[in-house]
Amino acid sequence: MRALVLLLAVAASGAPSLVAAAAGCDLAAPPAYVAQHGEAARAAGAAVRMAGERGSRDTWIDGAACTRRWVPRVDRDRRALTEIHWHYRRELQALGAQLLFRDWRHTVARLPLPGGTRWIQVYSPPGAIDVTVIDVVASDHGR
Repeated sequence: MRALVLLLAVAASGAPSLVAAAAGCDLAAPPAYVAQHGEAARAAGAAVRMAGERGSRDTWIDGAACTRRWVPRVDRDRRALTEIHWHYRRELQALGAQLLFRDWRHTVARLPLPGGTRWIQVYSPPGAIDVTVIDVVASDHGR
């Protein structure tokens, strides 16, 4: 299944906005952020943060996965965690995604696609934004 790619484009107001486009795994971030050197990491699945009985836990999802790390071009351009996640959450919901987990460093969403599901996790470690996209075709199963 050829994946749609989430690109973050700058709206006229300067706020980031998610846009769907066909291509590989080039994921973008808010203005003033650049991709960390190297290719996007690709794997046969990835862990996403989910709510558990006693707090949160990581759950493995099988599928075609890629992760891209974004860092501020210069340190003074670093965005607040609340601003980063607010924009991603708003735009994911506008695309029809269901937000499954939210905390101050994580946003996890599931987006139904024809023939499968797309999982999106935005994680904000100090000084960066990690965006992971996992495409699961209908015959695949998450653990």
